[in-house]
Amino acid sequence: NEKTSERVAPALMCGFDSANTCHISFPSNAKYNPYRDDYGRTYNGHWHLENGQQVFTTNITNMLNLSKQERIIAMGAHVHPFAINVELWDLTFNTKLSTLNVQNHRDKIGLNRIEFKTNLSIDLDTNRQYALRTYYDCRDTINKHTGMANLGLYLLE
Repeated sequence: NEKTSERVAPALMCGFDSANTCHISFPSNAKYNPYRDDYGRTYNGHWHLENGQQVFTTNITNMLNLSKQERIIAMGAHVHPFAINVELWDLTFNTKLSTLNVQNHRDKIGLNRIEFKTNLSIDLDTNRQYALRTYYDCRDTINKHTGMANLGLYLLE
């Protein structure tokens, strides 16, 4: 477990405000619509990437919907080009629980590899808050790009 990274300051936080919305910006003329979850929150599945480094943090506690303690045994992710890594955080104790690293192609835009982890043993507790944190570093100064993050958690049955 690691304390919050100082490498890039957290830029956006989702799921904490009283309006139950997420503050991940996207163009108003986007070809995709915001999503609504079972808890009445509105959020964007994709967001516009600015040039340079950005960090997107989403509180996923309600999405986990834990009714009892669970154990993560494997995890994978879906991200867009320019992602650097995806992290699972325990917000209650401000500790990183796990990281999935992402490799981008060096000579073109696109992903070369997204890490998938097995043989994990990460306990999730019902009285803690959890977050998905995604780091992006958009190096294309000509084209506009979108980012997104999806973390697949495989639980012990």
